[in-house]
Amino acid sequence: GCCSVNERISTRSGRRRGGAVRRGRDTVAQVAEYKDFDLLVTAEENKYFAQVTSSPAGESARCKIELPFDQNQILHILYRIENAILRSVRPMRSSSRIEADLRQIGDQLFRSLLRQSPQIQLLYAGSRQALGTTTRLRLKLRIDADPLSALPWEYFYDDLILNDYLGLDAQTSIVRYMHLAQPVQTLAIQGP
Repeated sequence: GCCSVNERISTRSGRRRGGAVRRGRDTVAQVAEYKDFDLLVTAEENKYFAQVTSSPAGESARCKIELPFDQNQILHILYRIENAILRSVRPMRSSSRIEADLRQIGDQLFRSLLRQSPQIQLLYAGSRQALGTTTRLRLKLRIDADPLSALPWEYFYDDLILNDYLGLDAQTSIVRYMHLAQPVQTLAIQGP
């Protein structure tokens, strides 16, 4: 056939699954290509900066950003999220209040990193436009500012293009990139 064994998913139903294409009795999985949107956030003397270090649409200069909350508000946000999670497991819950809290937090985070700087906003919008049908955007967050690393960046709410949470978009993945200072280990290999 046209594919290796690892690329086939045998299925008995005729339904299409995700990015798979049905051919005869087999469903062939289409492998998505990821384009990285690398966003670096740093702190210097109580000031925060964001920079796109790599993206399908290019790179940005280091841009000063203002966060809509201070250290005490960050603790309050984390407390609100913890409460939202705890409330969500109760049988009688107010999903609209939980949703409103999470959306507000996600919207503020998205605006502070991806909308505040016109340069970063253009790179984000251009990167989304550059996606094809089998191309996905991987938003790689490198948060090198300790107070900000605890924030729930996974709740980004994109009101610019998607009008939805980035984490729920099928064409987007959000990952936290953590730089670990580990030496490259040599691998001893004996030849034949």
